[in-house]
Amino acid sequence: MFKFICSLVLLSLAVLGFNEFQRGQIFKRAGARCEICSRSWNQGFYLECHHIIPLGDGGRNSVDNGQLLCINDHARAHENIAAKRVKEGDLASAKRNSYSARVIKSRNPRRRGF
Repeated sequence: MFKFICSLVLLSLAVLGFNEFQRGQIFKRAGARCEICSRSWNQGFYLECHHIIPLGDGGRNSVDNGQLLCINDHARAHENIAAKRVKEGDLASAKRNSYSARVIKSRNPRRRGF
């Protein structure tokens, strides 16, 4: 049941996430590099847009609230949010972010194609 609920939450966040134009602007602003470790799209690494201020904390789907991260750093960001939520006593948010980190980690960090 928990996995089903988490899937629905992730699906709703995907629908509410950055649109194609915003993702393109974030990608361009970052120079096709992870904004933490500098891994490059051109070197074959898969990069994702991440909300700096989570939507659940009042963050917006705006280019200014997005950052381009490799899969490893994206997962680490969600792990850090989960740890922070546990300390704050927000276990529901901690579970969501922990689950997101596991899903992100399960992806192949090397992109295919192009």
